[in-house]
Amino acid sequence: APNVDSALVLFKRHEGGHVSSANNDDGSTVNRETVFRLIDAAFGQRRKTLHAALKKIVPSEAFERAGIDPTRRGETLTIDEFVALARALDEVSAA
Repeated sequence: APNVDSALVLFKRHEGGHVSSANNDDGSTVNRETVFRLIDAAFGQRRKTLHAALKKIVPSEAFERAGIDPTRRGETLTIDEFVALARALDEVSAA
């Protein structure tokens, strides 16, 4: 008989999710769709740096404002960092 290891994983859903339309501590809002658009684009080209994967939608100034090194890869960012990048993108776009 084959030697089989197994595990059980439990997912707990948070009310409202981790990213909502108004979850920033400073009272500002960030668009949930913007956050997920950035995540999708960053993971769509997984082996590329953030700068290369997001160059069509995120200007360099947004990386600077968010305090995120654009030479990092998408899989190294936390959700909060993607939220910060989305917030910075909104600020740069509004300016």
